[in-house]
Amino acid sequence: MPYLSKIALNPRRRTTVSLLSNPHRLHAAILSGLAVQPVTERVLWRLDNNTPHRAEILVLTNSRPSWAHLVDDAGWPGADGGAPSPPTTRPSWNT
Repeated sequence: MPYLSKIALNPRRRTTVSLLSNPHRLHAAILSGLAVQPVTERVLWRLDNNTPHRAEILVLTNSRPSWAHLVDDAGWPGADGGAPSPPTTRPSWNT
């Protein structure tokens, strides 16, 4: 079952700047969110950085991903003062 994920990145964090400036590093960070390594499935991803204060990655995978490492390193963990919110991931057929 395909999964569509939306990951919000904080462009003011050092790790995010590093990822956004190097597509190969960003691709590696995305692939590391999949449980089966080495990754054999096709992964589609897109970077949206239309505003200077926020960047988002849309990722389509066949297996259920875990983006905790990406949110902790480059996202907005606990930005609302509460517990860190996980990125949105859902089966793509519900869209």
